[in-house]
Amino acid sequence: MTMLDDFRAPGVKFRSLTEHIDTDTPTGRAMWRMIGLLAELERSLISERTRAGVQAAQRRGVKLHHPLPGACLKKRGSMKFKERTLTQIANMICGNL
Repeated sequence: MTMLDDFRAPGVKFRSLTEHIDTDTPTGRAMWRMIGLLAELERSLISERTRAGVQAAQRRGVKLHHPLPGACLKKRGSMKFKERTLTQIANMICGNL
């Protein structure tokens, strides 16, 4: 949306061939705005649902963070992992991140 608004200032017109939207017409500009509003609404709803899910998991006592891979790899010095790659060692120590 922002990019097209920036392009429109110097006179660039946008025409989507697959969605049949032409920002040179009033109907096309209206459709483009409606698509943008719906996309913004969907982003907000996803964000709300994510926050609600995180809060529900925290109330259940679920830990939602993973240790950083670098921190996990530091543990490998005290363990014996012969013939394994760093990725395999990280997965063994930290789980699949």
